[in-house]
Amino acid sequence: MKTRNIALGGFALASLAGYINASMLQVFHVPVSHMSGAATRLGGALGTGHLADVAAGFSILLSFFLGAALSGYLIDSRVLEPSPRYGMALMLEGMLLAGVCLVHHELLGASMAAFACGLQNAMATSFRGLVLRTTHVTGILTDLGLYAGRFLHGERPSRSNVWILVSLLTGFVGGGFLALYLMPLLRQALLWPSAAAAFLGGLGYFLWIRR
Repeated sequence: MKTRNIALGGFALASLAGYINASMLQVFHVPVSHMSGAATRLGGALGTGHLADVAAGFSILLSFFLGAALSGYLIDSRVLEPSPRYGMALMLEGMLLAGVCLVHHELLGASMAAFACGLQNAMATSFRGLVLRTTHVTGILTDLGLYAGRFLHGERPSRSNVWILVSLLTGFVGGGFLALYLMPLLRQALLWPSAAAAFLGGLGYFLWIRR
């Protein structure tokens, strides 16, 4: 697969995740695209004995895990390669996000969104030595920092890998910006654009690959 296509696809998926995470922070006040916050919340709740917070943290962590597990079952590939199953996974993500829009229970909505993010994050595994993750930026910044450090030692990093990482980072930030920009207009319907984008993007990719 061409680096340009990987960068564009990664940008789109990272934008989607950034939008979802920012939307959930605005509507449900909880991050769902990365699990560090949920794990910290669970640990703190266990220490204080707040059972409601324990249940919330555990539910979000478990949902993300199950989404990743389903992605591994559906796609069943350790390297990035064209497959209609990516389209199926994206369509399922879109339906999950639409479900979040329809429920009015904070924990259930957050858990469904976490499931969708786990499903997306596990879709892409590796490409030319890069571990591709599209729902958080910790690994992206770590890899970019490693490349910068090695560059100071005289090692020339792969331009294509750097380009992909920068595309992922830019997409995630841009998605968050778009969600905050649209919040005053959409309010409780803030996740509908991401649901539509995921489903239609997955459907388009599925039909394109099958043809």
